[in-house]
Amino acid sequence: MLRGVSLGLSRAAALIAVALPVLVALALVVLAPAPARAASAPAGSSSSSTASSSSEAAPVAAPSLPDRCDVMWTLSLLDADQRVLLHDACLHGPKNTPELAAAMARLAASPGWHAGALARLVDPGSDRFTAGATTTELERIQTWVQARGKEFAALPEGASASSRRAELRHPDDPDGGWSGLGPSCRELRHGELMGEFLAGVEADASPEVLPFDADFLECLGVAGERLRGTRVLTIRADGLASLTAIIGTRTYTHVRTFTRADAMKIGAHRFLALVVPEAAPVTLVGVHENLELPLHWHGIISRNEAVWVEPVHMSCLELSYVAGDDTRLYVDGIAIEARGVETRLPGARRHERTLTVALDQTRARVPDHEVVAIKRRRVGASEVGRDAWEIRHRESLPAAAAPAHMRRAHECTVLSLDFSEPPKRRVAVLGVTQGASCASSPMWADDLRERVRRIIETDRAHRDARQYANFSAYATAADALAALKTRMNPGEGRTTGAETGADAMELVGTAAKEAWRQGIDTLLSFELQCSPQGGGDGSSEPADARAAASRWSYSLKATKIDVRTLFARGYHGRESLDLERFIHVDSIGFDSPRVRDPILVTLLDRVFDVVGELRFIFDQREVSYRTPITIRAGMVIDPSSPPPQLDPDDVLSQRREGLRLSVVSSSEFGPFDRVFCQPREDTRAELPESSSKLWLGRSARPSDSSASPNAAVYEGVFKAPRPGWYLLVLDSDGDGANGWPRRNWICVHATAEPREVWGDLAISGGPFMGAFNDALGDTGTAARFYLRGRVGATWYPRRARWFGAGLHGGFSLTDYQGTRSDWSDLGGTGSGTGTEADELRLWRRFSLLAGPMLEFRTRATRPELEFRARLAPAFNVGVVDLSRIPETAGQFRRGNTGNGVLDPDLDLFLDLAVTGITGAVEVGGTIMIGYTGVEDRLRLTGTTAFQDANLFIGIGLLLGGAR
Repeated sequence: MLRGVSLGLSRAAALIAVALPVLVALALVVLAPAPARAASAPAGSSSSSTASSSSEAAPVAAPSLPDRCDVMWTLSLLDADQRVLLHDACLHGPKNTPELAAAMARLAASPGWHAGALARLVDPGSDRFTAGATTTELERIQTWVQARGKEFAALPEGASASSRRAELRHPDDPDGGWSGLGPSCRELRHGELMGEFLAGVEADASPEVLPFDADFLECLGVAGERLRGTRVLTIRADGLASLTAIIGTRTYTHVRTFTRADAMKIGAHRFLALVVPEAAPVTLVGVHENLELPLHWHGIISRNEAVWVEPVHMSCLELSYVAGDDTRLYVDGIAIEARGVETRLPGARRHERTLTVALDQTRARVPDHEVVAIKRRRVGASEVGRDAWEIRHRESLPAAAAPAHMRRAHECTVLSLDFSEPPKRRVAVLGVTQGASCASSPMWADDLRERVRRIIETDRAHRDARQYANFSAYATAADALAALKTRMNPGEGRTTGAETGADAMELVGTAAKEAWRQGIDTLLSFELQCSPQGGGDGSSEPADARAAASRWSYSLKATKIDVRTLFARGYHGRESLDLERFIHVDSIGFDSPRVRDPILVTLLDRVFDVVGELRFIFDQREVSYRTPITIRAGMVIDPSSPPPQLDPDDVLSQRREGLRLSVVSSSEFGPFDRVFCQPREDTRAELPESSSKLWLGRSARPSDSSASPNAAVYEGVFKAPRPGWYLLVLDSDGDGANGWPRRNWICVHATAEPREVWGDLAISGGPFMGAFNDALGDTGTAARFYLRGRVGATWYPRRARWFGAGLHGGFSLTDYQGTRSDWSDLGGTGSGTGTEADELRLWRRFSLLAGPMLEFRTRATRPELEFRARLAPAFNVGVVDLSRIPETAGQFRRGNTGNGVLDPDLDLFLDLAVTGITGAVEVGGTIMIGYTGVEDRLRLTGTTAFQDANLFIGIGLLLGGAR
């Protein structure tokens, strides 16, 4: 049949080709069991074919596999009842019933290889079967043609054929009515037309005129009136071990098998002349002696034609598949049996095969190849003892292409299949796209696929049910999805449907099938959109455009294609598919790239319907204890369980309105690992009864809405009562005794800044000031006003935020007044008596302050007040202004004639403050207790302008900032 396969052999190879089938037959007869021997027996032939020489003997067909009838389960064109009917007919022999005739008629009209499955219905002891009618006129004609075709092929040149006419009778018409070879056969057999035909066959070229036509049939003795409405199909049978023809008409379906012995040998070639009804669909299934897969041809006959005169081009298929013992693979209806190697998955083996397949131009009418996997299913009580199979996978491989796209013989098609069913569903990410505006935002989507893989492999809610898959056909599947998007919606703004000329079920099925054959259960794709916040529409331009440009909002959309659901819904049959049943689209919004992991796992919970898992959309492990933070969490609620009643004493209060969390300090709970921000693994303790509660209400943000009515985002405000580690816990069982592995929780470290820069301004005067300038205790002179301003910095140890030490510096102004000078000044100008002695003396002191300090403070946000005490000695370098002191008071001036005198002192301050928390800045009032000139009091000698020992109490304003 194929010159490139069966012709061009050497003489030695030709002898081997003739002798090899005989040797194989003898070996099979001896070694094969009884059923196999029966199956390998040659099909029944006519009396004339039986008498042919040994060289013409039919070669033994390949032994029938025990599962030869299971191919009926792969016929997706039929419904389940028809598959069962054909399977029983194959096992127990066909019966001409209306139901079987209807199923066969449906297959006979199919353009693929499915019609070839009807060849299994032919009983090994016969060579034909007709459903829908009894013995037909077509069968009688074909039997006569087979009998007389041998005589025609052996007709020597110049011999007369009429001498043997009386000896020949049609086996189904012993009473006559049929004539033998006519005189025209000699001219037809050895004429110019036959010579041109054989020359064309020798050159592997299709002839323009065929010698096998109505004249050929008439020369065989078939009356012309019997040939009305028929055509002759010439089949080149070189290399064919057997050929099955399936002919379908309106009233019957005829299946007939021919062996090598039935072919006419003319010259070096063999031919079969098949008489078929005009305009009837005909399918040919040829078993080639050198090919594992059969050759298929399908066409509707409207004129005399020749098949396979021009050899079919061949290619190869590299098939690699993983399957368990309960899965069987068929290619064009032939079971692929191979010895596989064990895989990591128990019960699954990997098989590697290379098959030769037909690949020709479209005009050759080679139907597409089909790979079908069937899986043994559980049977009901009424089916006990019967093997039942269901289609696991179906794949079509193009067998015809334009000449420019023809694949070379050595360029094999690679097909990798995975039919193993691991306990976990396999998930693959096909694509991640992002909007153009994301290029200028802090968010990117390049690592999104890797983040999905990490979540599926590490998150307990996903790792137990799903497995991330990096499958080999990723590029092919991605191309299939790209083609799907382009063909379903090629123009922006255009809708899908009839206008695009694409069938949505087929397009989605193409992408899903590519993943399904790789063992992928779910396909995911993601799309990220970024948009700047504020003033985007021009209606509300922010005051600070630069700050607004740094704030972004994001939206992440996930599309899930549930491949397993798609194929379970009967994609192989003719049932319509509701795309919404297996395509799930959901999205969620967020405002910071830092929460991309919590957002992603929340989105995966939504698309996979993971119920009961609280996902905190929060990634600030360390926050200031002063700053209120918004805690956001997502959850998918199980719709089958009614929400419990809201009880303030319950740790868990789960319903659509909100969630109640328990806030536990690490000091209350016990063993806690601050490095990893989590309880230690061996910790299994109940929640403290004293733990406070936090209410998370359902979010009203539009970006938090979900396509699922059971998915929601909750949010609430958390403010740490003091610095430390806090656990926000929701017990998924409502029972705190089950330990941490069953809790949903988040760890928050409320921190206090290790340094504070502060400033204060204090004032004192009047009765709150006391002076100690008189050695006799007379307070005739006193400080009447004091003003102090300082700045400082305080550092706090890591584990003692209530204690700090630092430095401070600033200035002070002291205003003094008095009526007396030193006693030694009485002898000066003005004897010190009368008005001159009693006149008012005024002077001032301007000072710079610097020194260390210690601070004790509280850290609390409930109430939102903090108390602190600062003890600060200060080195005071002051300038005393004596411009209003008469020069005659020399002792009071202590001998200084100038008006500005430098005087160092030592001061001591105690400040008690109450501050209120306003974010990162504290504002409060202080009570200042100060003692200036400490050393002056210790060495007091006389009353002078430089004796600055004063005790005073004042009030002030404090500003503190953790900067």
